[in-house]
Parts: sequence; C-alpha cells; structure tokens
Amino acid sequence: MDSRGNDREENRIAIAAEGLRVSFEGTTVLSDFSFSVDGGECVLLEGPSGIGKTTVLKLVAGLEKPDAGTITFRPQTPSSIGMVFQEDRLAEHLSAVENLLLVNPSLQKEKARTTLAELLPAEELDKPVRLLSGGEKRRVCIVRALLADAPLLLLDEPFTGLDEKNHALAADFILRRRAGRTLILTSHDKTYLTGFREIKL
Repeated sequence: MDSRGNDREENRIAIAAEGLRVSFEGTTVLSDFSFSVDGGECVLLEGPSGIGKTTVLKLVAGLEKPDAGTITFRPQTPSSIGMVFQEDRLAEHLSAVENLLLVNPSLQKEKARTTLAELLPAEELDKPVRLLSGGEKRRVCIVRALLADAPLLLLDEPFTGLDEKNHALAADFILRRRAGRTLILTSHDKTYLTGFREIKL
C-alpha cells in the first residue's frame, strides 16, 4: 500500500472513545473524555498545553492504557499507524532517506528521496540528521509518517520549529499525501489546516 492505494473504504478507520480517564502520579490528565472520528475524517484536537492532547493520541495509538473508558475502531483496529511524536525520534547517525527506509523497508529509495525533496533541500537528504536544523528534522518526521503503510495518521504538533513558509508547505504536504486516511492532529496554529473538524479538550 502506498499513498495512491490508501483511499479505500477499508482504510477509513473510524474511532469511538467513551469515558476516557487517565491519571499520572495522582494528577488527573483526562476525566470522562469522549469523542468520535468518522472514517477518513480530519480532526484537530484543541486545547492549551498540558490539557491532555498528547495523551489522547497515545491512547489511540495503544501506547498508553486509560484508567477507565474504551476506544474502539471500525472496521478494524489498525495494524499500523503513521505517527509524528512531539519528539523527533530519528536515528541521528542516519540520513533523512535512511531514516525513512529504516521504518518502512518496502519503501523504494528513490520514492523516499523524491518525497523528502518536496519539503527538504536536495543537499540535505544524505546528511546525518544530527546535522539538520530542528525544522528540517521535523519535516523528515512528517514525511516518514505520511509514507507509512498505515490507514491511520496521528500527528502531534508536527509544525514545531517551522517558519511560516515551511509551515504552509508542510500543511499542504499533509493534506495532499493523506490520501483519504483518517487523520488526528494537534497544533497550536491552525492557520493552514482547512477542512478539519475541531475537538476541544
């Protein structure tokens, strides 16, 4: 499956969360929070820092378990998820191209290069990512998530460190490359996020 083959009904993952409650070290992060996402929908999670947006994404991804509540998926639980974390989580000694191939071995190297070149200067593609700027690393993370063989996309503050020009380019890239897949995104700036339904925490 690639971005051309993702726009199919079985890849439009719908999500229903009921009564989510999460506490960390005695502090309540989420309390009786419910939401739903239609298959193929774009959703923006909104709320101030610390309100629990990252926690919601981790719950949907199965990286954390709620103290109470349920999350169900239709037509099935996704076997893989394209995700941008708040931290870049890149292999610093590898190039941008190699980082994409590391998590997606079936990806063709040339496709990795041409897709990265939509957001990064060509001369940056083969450098170890430790030599890239914070904004360039962020764009590698965005491309890695969107090229994942995954029917669900979860992007946590993907535009961190991007100037206005690259923010606009990255937002356009996400919308073009989404290919009908369900997308949940958090961002403090929704300037370029057209067609998103907002869910407030």
